[in-house]
Amino acid sequence: MYRQQRDQIGALINPVNGFRGRQMQKGIIPKDHARENIRALRNAQNQNRAAKREESLPEAPLFKMDQFRNVQSKINAQPAESPELNDTATHASVATHRYMKKGEGRSAGKASQGTKKPGWTPGAIQGTDYVPESKRNLQGRSRRDPTPKASEVNQVAPRSKKDFVRQAREQLTNAKPKQVVDKAKEERRLLQQKRGQVPAYLRNRQAEWAREEEKRLRNAPDPSCPPGMRLMPEAERLETLTVLRRSQEAGKNQLSHLPLHIETPKMVQKKQALEAKLKEIEEALEIFNREKVYVQA
Repeated sequence: MYRQQRDQIGALINPVNGFRGRQMQKGIIPKDHARENIRALRNAQNQNRAAKREESLPEAPLFKMDQFRNVQSKINAQPAESPELNDTATHASVATHRYMKKGEGRSAGKASQGTKKPGWTPGAIQGTDYVPESKRNLQGRSRRDPTPKASEVNQVAPRSKKDFVRQAREQLTNAKPKQVVDKAKEERRLLQQKRGQVPAYLRNRQAEWAREEEKRLRNAPDPSCPPGMRLMPEAERLETLTVLRRSQEAGKNQLSHLPLHIETPKMVQKKQALEAKLKEIEEALEIFNREKVYVQA
């Protein structure tokens, strides 16, 4: 109450001038937005001026090595040829080149059919650039292999003198008969075995399954656990119960040492505090005596 009155008197004597006044009272210097705006405008103005100066400057020459600095380009030094010269060169190349005329190869072949000269090959045309099909370059195209001659045919392997029928008959004769299982002997062997006993490997496997199931149930989340809570371990719950019982015994001992007739306010307040503490301990004991105790996670 005294502090509230003091604050009201101080506010009347030294009134606070809004949010900035409260900042100044706390020792915080308020930000000057007007000065910051002027500074930002000046920075933008300086940047615009620098950009304009850069645009007005002449462009820097491209880099060129010293040994090629005074060398003129060959493209500019080579004069362009006139179209008249190009046409003349084309006509000259056409005139010097020899082309086969229509029907020249056919007429040469008919004239040379009756006579065979030394070195003449069928299909060859004298006086032309004709190349026989056998000597042409097919440029990767498939070509059928020639028919082999009689002397080039591989020899057939000699006939084997092995008698396969006799060999199969001997194998059947010498084969061992299949072993016949004696049913009576097998039944006696089965009767000698111990019945009603689970093998050791199955017992070990069943014990392993039981341990795995117990571990799974222990680690599985409790469906009755509220969200945001966790189940308190059993050891922690028992330890908390022991501490609460000790506190309860100490509180009852202190309460029993108080006088029967209490008149002073201090003793009354002490008795009320002990009774409240004992009540809280009893409520906690009731909670921790349960089988499952959930605490905040």
